[in-house]
Amino acid sequence: MKSTHLFCLILICCWSYPILGQEREVITFGKFFAKKGNRTVFLQGVISDPQSGKLLADATIQIPELKMGTASDSSGKYRLVLPVGTYTLIVSHEGMRTIRQPIILYDDGILDFGLNAQAYTLRDVVIESTMDDENVSETSAGVNKLRVKEIRALPTFMGEVDVIKSLLLLPGVSSVGEGASGFNVRGGRIDQNLIQLEGATLFNPSHAMGFFSAFNSDVVDGFTLYKGNVPAQFGGRASSVLDVQIRPGNFDRFSFKGGIGIISSRFVAEGPIKKGKTSFLLGLRTSYSDWILRLIEQPEIQESSASFHDINLILNHKINLNNTLTFSYYRSKDFFRYAREFGFAYATNMGSLVWKRILSDKLSSTTFAVMGDYQSQSFVPEGVLAFKLDNGIRYYQFEQDLFFVPKNHAIHAGIEANLYDMKADELNKWADGSGIVPQVVDKDKSIDLAAYVNDEWKLSNRLSLNAGLRYAFYQQIGEEELFVYEHAENRTLLNITDTLRFDAWEPVHAYQGLEPRLSLKWQLGGQSALKLSYNRMNQYIHLVSNSTAPTPVDIWQVSTPYIPPQRADNYSIGLYQNFYQNVFESSIEFYYKRIANLIDYKDFPDLLLNNHIETDLISGTGRAYGGEVYVRRKVGRWTGWISYAYSRSEIQLAHDDPDLQINSGDWYPTSYDQPHNLNIVGKRQLDKKSFFSFHFTYRTGRPITGLISTYTLNNSAIPHFSERNQYRIPDYIRLDLSVLLALRTKPDKSFDSNISLSIYNLFARKNAFSVFYRRPNRVVVPKAYKLAVLGSAFPSIIYNFNF
Repeated sequence: MKSTHLFCLILICCWSYPILGQEREVITFGKFFAKKGNRTVFLQGVISDPQSGKLLADATIQIPELKMGTASDSSGKYRLVLPVGTYTLIVSHEGMRTIRQPIILYDDGILDFGLNAQAYTLRDVVIESTMDDENVSETSAGVNKLRVKEIRALPTFMGEVDVIKSLLLLPGVSSVGEGASGFNVRGGRIDQNLIQLEGATLFNPSHAMGFFSAFNSDVVDGFTLYKGNVPAQFGGRASSVLDVQIRPGNFDRFSFKGGIGIISSRFVAEGPIKKGKTSFLLGLRTSYSDWILRLIEQPEIQESSASFHDINLILNHKINLNNTLTFSYYRSKDFFRYAREFGFAYATNMGSLVWKRILSDKLSSTTFAVMGDYQSQSFVPEGVLAFKLDNGIRYYQFEQDLFFVPKNHAIHAGIEANLYDMKADELNKWADGSGIVPQVVDKDKSIDLAAYVNDEWKLSNRLSLNAGLRYAFYQQIGEEELFVYEHAENRTLLNITDTLRFDAWEPVHAYQGLEPRLSLKWQLGGQSALKLSYNRMNQYIHLVSNSTAPTPVDIWQVSTPYIPPQRADNYSIGLYQNFYQNVFESSIEFYYKRIANLIDYKDFPDLLLNNHIETDLISGTGRAYGGEVYVRRKVGRWTGWISYAYSRSEIQLAHDDPDLQINSGDWYPTSYDQPHNLNIVGKRQLDKKSFFSFHFTYRTGRPITGLISTYTLNNSAIPHFSERNQYRIPDYIRLDLSVLLALRTKPDKSFDSNISLSIYNLFARKNAFSVFYRRPNRVVVPKAYKLAVLGSAFPSIIYNFNF
């Protein structure tokens, strides 16, 4: 009996060793008299792998004495707000040896951890899952974070793990359909989303007309979507912020990973240039889909072509312990041609330089500069009217951010500057035989400046505050020709009275405004919280399009005297509740958004090659409101979530002049209004590295303007359309399946691989993207037809490797 007890004791000790971990000496922050009374302090730091230099995301930091914990973000950073006292920090990560660190807290402090490899991982995984309560502990409302390892568990399209597709599974995020670029957040337009890749702005986040995102999943570390409260350090858009983080290269050893699929392939190499000092990461991705198009028995498809590629290059250099320099370069290029009828081509080139400095134990600095270029082209390759039309935008960004951690506060303060140089619309012949007359229409240029401060302040153990203020100053600058109209609102070519000319860099028109940001969190209990938020956001650049799904040739337009900036006031309230030690997390949120100066187009607009585009645009008022429910299981063989959103998005264009009214000045739904949106995501773990997953989605069909009658006049059929967006296309339903099968790895784990099998649109449902009308022979009344981009099941397979 005694031997049995001894054996059990030894077994328990061996099983518990990865949890108990390495005990360290006590670290004391501050002096005993530094804090008095029931006060709280900040503890923050970075968790990394000292062997490779890699920053560890999703590492868990537990405080058993308080029965609480947190997880490191995609940059390996963590932050805790704790009462003054004595604690033991338990720091763990899957595959790494756990550390137990005793601390005594009298004042704020910075404490970094380096975790070494550990053979025992099972218990670490369980702890990580059950202790993560970030959705409740986060002060801001309406924030969603996903790491790449979570994205990889989702069903894939054409074998690609996709950031944008994963966004569409979250409540409040939607798309108008397959083949549409961008995404809509809480009833906002796609141009109202600020999309940043490691701080640099992307103007087109999609490849292949929306089927792939611009982000290589092997390079991306994770992303954060701010759809409720947006911190003051972000600005320039009216709806949301998508902040995508890139992981640094390995400082210690070389490694390679990638995937080979039937549509596209990707490859990433990383390693030290100077060991422990300088590293690189190079990501390449390309597609080769033309061979599949040749197999389709339709001549126009066989003559079509589609391809893309992108490149990520990241160089990291540790100047010393307190200074790090990072250079990032991103390039993408897309080409699409439909038979010999038309096509698109677009590309992004972007470089950024980031200098991070630790100035003291409570103050750090980040200096950021970027230069980017986005260009697009549409073309018709054959015929008398064969042409190519080029446009785009060149932009420059600079930001200086200071992060200060005084007592009970975490403060961001800084300045930001952006220069937007819109490229001219250039129309040229495709070939010498074309009858097109070349044209050039110059576009606008602008500068916007901003200063901000944002403070996250824990007022008590129950009440936290995230408050910010941003001041933005916008200036349109020359060289510019500005038309003066007799009627300021009803602008037409017939009432132009004068033309004002401005030299290069001469001020044309200015706007300015304050943008308060506020979020409150009231901790109801250990696993629940109530959050309220209010944002005001100004947007000085607009995407102008008269199509439902914006295309690469839609133009970006800066604000002018006739096109004022959009101004959005966002309100939200949410209840966040976790269950069973954070095994389940849930939330219910309600929001209301009102947007001033929302631009729309007049009937039959002419938007391209137009040096008086203000004559085809009108401004109105927008509103969006709704509720979201989210329930997620994070632990167990079965994991996943259910999200449902009820959302309405409407616009009102009401003017005294009937020519400037749409739908008689009444509220009407926007073209991206989809009231019901349901997503069900499930993952079944088959073994340690293999799993099965599925995704089901349902959403209401978007609005369209329908043909309601026709009449004949002089032997010609005249169509009569409904009011704008009065009808809807059929509802959207889709089921995707995916399975990832791990292949046998080498005993030393120096090489591992897997195969990903997936079926997109298992039901082979012909989901409508739009409805169009065609008049059959000798029939006066046109007939409605449904356009489905993908009307069949689409299987894919990809081989992934890592060594």
